[in-house]
Amino acid sequence: MAEVQEVQPPKNEVPVTQSNSEPAAGPSGKKRPGQEKKPEPAKKSRSLFSQVYGTLKQKAKQESASEPTEAVKKRREIDARIYGKINRDVNLVRRQEEAKRDRHSALRKEEELAIKDDV
Repeated sequence: MAEVQEVQPPKNEVPVTQSNSEPAAGPSGKKRPGQEKKPEPAKKSRSLFSQVYGTLKQKAKQESASEPTEAVKKRREIDARIYGKINRDVNLVRRQEEAKRDRHSALRKEEELAIKDDV
């Protein structure tokens, strides 16, 4: 039969680590210089642009949420007019009731005076 030979990596290669995201460590345990991924300028500028754009979009959304729309403004104006009319009507009814009470009290006083005069 054929003999099976063991295959070993050459001694100048660094063994592959289990995680693919980290570069392999050398014999001293330190990472090899130049192995970290540096962002490309175009990717970095796109990243910064997207962050700034997201921030501006979020701010615009907050401002639009705080400002009432035209429909809300119209509803508020209509509500203000309705409440103004209700208040005027309530005040009118209140004055009419007071006048009615005053007339009744004046009539009672006249009747009481008339009774006293008769006695």
